[in-house]
Amino acid sequence: MHENVRLDDLPLEDAARVRYLVAACKSLEQEQFPTQHFAEMAAALTLRLAGLSGAAARPVSAKSMERYYYNWKGGKKDKRGQRVTAPRCWQAVFDGRTVAANRRQVRTAQPCFRAHLALLASRHPRSLTTAIQELYAEWESGKAIPGYEGMNPTGREPYPAGWSKERLYRLMPDRAALTIIHGGTRTGYNYLAQAFSTREGMWPGAVYSFDDVWLDCKVQGYDGNGRMHIDRPLQLGCLDRFTGKRLSWFTKLRTKGEDGKSLQLTEDEMLYLICDLLLNVGYSPRGTVFVCEHGTAAISPQVEDALSMLSDGKISVSRSGMTGMRQVGAFEGRAVGNPRFKAELESWHNLLHNRMDGVLTQTGKNRTEPERLYGITEKHDAAIVKAVNTGKGLHNKQLSKAQVAGLATFAPPLGQLADMLVQVVGGINKRTDHKLQGWKECGFIQPEFSFTGQDWKLLSLMEPEEAEEALMLARRVPSRLRERVFSPDEAWMQSLARPGNELIRFTPAQCVALMGAHRKFKLTRRGGALIVDGKSRHHRELLFSDVVLDAEGYKVPLPAGETWYGVLNPLAESLFVLDEKNIVKGVAQRLTRVKYQDEAARLRMFGDMVQRRAEELARIDNMVAPDTAEHRIQMDYNRRLLAGEQIDPLAVTDAAQLRKPRRRAAAPLPDALPTEEFAGMGLPESYDEPTFL
Repeated sequence: MHENVRLDDLPLEDAARVRYLVAACKSLEQEQFPTQHFAEMAAALTLRLAGLSGAAARPVSAKSMERYYYNWKGGKKDKRGQRVTAPRCWQAVFDGRTVAANRRQVRTAQPCFRAHLALLASRHPRSLTTAIQELYAEWESGKAIPGYEGMNPTGREPYPAGWSKERLYRLMPDRAALTIIHGGTRTGYNYLAQAFSTREGMWPGAVYSFDDVWLDCKVQGYDGNGRMHIDRPLQLGCLDRFTGKRLSWFTKLRTKGEDGKSLQLTEDEMLYLICDLLLNVGYSPRGTVFVCEHGTAAISPQVEDALSMLSDGKISVSRSGMTGMRQVGAFEGRAVGNPRFKAELESWHNLLHNRMDGVLTQTGKNRTEPERLYGITEKHDAAIVKAVNTGKGLHNKQLSKAQVAGLATFAPPLGQLADMLVQVVGGINKRTDHKLQGWKECGFIQPEFSFTGQDWKLLSLMEPEEAEEALMLARRVPSRLRERVFSPDEAWMQSLARPGNELIRFTPAQCVALMGAHRKFKLTRRGGALIVDGKSRHHRELLFSDVVLDAEGYKVPLPAGETWYGVLNPLAESLFVLDEKNIVKGVAQRLTRVKYQDEAARLRMFGDMVQRRAEELARIDNMVAPDTAEHRIQMDYNRRLLAGEQIDPLAVTDAAQLRKPRRRAAAPLPDALPTEEFAGMGLPESYDEPTFL
């Protein structure tokens, strides 16, 4: 009856009851007269079973104990006297009143019917009720159903036992199977086997993860033609996998070109971001891996080779594999990059979305836009954009420049969003309320102590004697000792301070070699500044200092009168300056125009201007220093004479010496040459006068 049921397949409470019964039967078998101990054994067994729950805890009488014992010893028999279990097996004490034994043996348990029901469920992704209705329709039409062949040829029989909707719902495939069948392998990724990794054993700069993300808001900016435009911004950034710190990023507004197609991120912009990262952050001499994808944030094989060559093989590129092609069934899926290849960056993006949910033009979560967004951007702001671009208001009325300048959208300007992102990203980098994997193993959770209860200091930064004293005080006042969780920013700085974790930065020449010298253009120099025309290379005119920072970090002024060329990184607004021989001189610092009403900014600008002028005049003054000294001596002598002072004989001699011509006189030559060979070839008496032959 239950020969196919395993003891491990029973509920734990029922399995425990069976084991107690078997143990009691074995104990009775050891007695000389078992019949004399049935009541005693039944009472002891009832006490043991009282610790169980449900039906498994029901008591055992002496009569039941006798029945259990003989069934176990000789094998259980059915009503016809046929033995159904072997002697001394646990199935003999399986009394049929357990949960497993009480299940009705209906045909819904047959594998062929379960497979047919799963097939119906796979055909209806929106509702399992529809799959059940299809099963009912098959029965009513007299169709042969696996497991029920020939049972309803006329279609008039009632539904079989166990075909209630509640029962059939429980027989449906599990959630993992339904998710993968209906949604695909990427949708059901969490139900499939995954590989787990740890940041323990890494170092700063070991892995840089790159990816793009749409920001969940709409902002106001300008397209390439200078026309106002409102759309969603797109951000491309880099994250250090070891510390979880956002290192470099930029934000771009999606616009449309002349052909009407959306202008989004390009491979060149990915290259600019890499250049900015390597110039200002650097790579690890222990090895750095750039993790990227195959789409927007992609690195071409040419750039990969250049990175390896410029870093002496220390920088390598790892691309996420393509996933989604393998699907359940005959049809393939669309191959896309594996987002879990850089899961830490995907989690960071989710945190960024949460921190920026206060923007008025929030586009919502999971493509569910707030209803008010239509009124803000499509109704109000769209009218403002049209008026600014055309100069005309309602009823096609012409607006003045002052009226146009006074119009403002509710969508924040892109520049305002960029300032906000600096604060948001900085706050994320400085957060300590996180649970980053492997944080303690990496040494980023450390004890700190406070002697006063206010100023906390890490024990690792204390002197040995001070740390020992702190630990002794902590035994008496435990509240003075606590664990400090490092923020990603602190972890980055702490790990860089460890020996062997120093980073190597690209020089300006390496950056130009990475971007390509063919991008250079001629620079205009005026007023101590290098001017980059904004019409062709940027959305506005850019000013840079004509004093550049060389590879060693020293300020080097550019000599006047020479032709200079520039290679611009528009994302970081860094200008690399080259001479006519394609030699990179350094990086020019950005100059900004200040507003007249901003007194502090004007003072800073004037202070910098005065300092630069003083340095330039001092450099030129050194060229004429000898003459300046002589002139000052003469001026001092004249001043003294004009003041009526007595003539100093020594000063008279000095003045006479100063009045002599500074040009050296030629040495006197004889009137005739000493040999007759050169006779008649007259030479000038003085080289200060022209000679006519």
